[in-house]
Amino acid sequence: MHDMFLWAGGTSSERIQADIYLRDCVADTGESGHANLMYRAIRLTSYSPIKYPDKRWGNGWNNRDDFQKLSAREIEMVEAELMKGYDSIDPFYRDEFLDIIKGR
Repeated sequence: MHDMFLWAGGTSSERIQADIYLRDCVADTGESGHANLMYRAIRLTSYSPIKYPDKRWGNGWNNRDDFQKLSAREIEMVEAELMKGYDSIDPFYRDEFLDIIKGR
């Protein structure tokens, strides 16, 4: 789900929350050392070291300032894009992600 947060972006505090979410998810698999390493790398560089080495926070948008709160219209656009049917996204996580960004 961190990749969806990375793609959608948001405020700097929302980025911190997303990074903590990733760290905790990885730690829950029993890989606490790996989780802490990933967390530190992402916090220091703003890049995802695993899936999107060339992407930054909010990379789903063109010509948008970093760390802006998503508008209601942007959240609708994110939801519309995700509802197109990406087979690699588990519907449970997609729906949880949408609930989180709608509740921000």
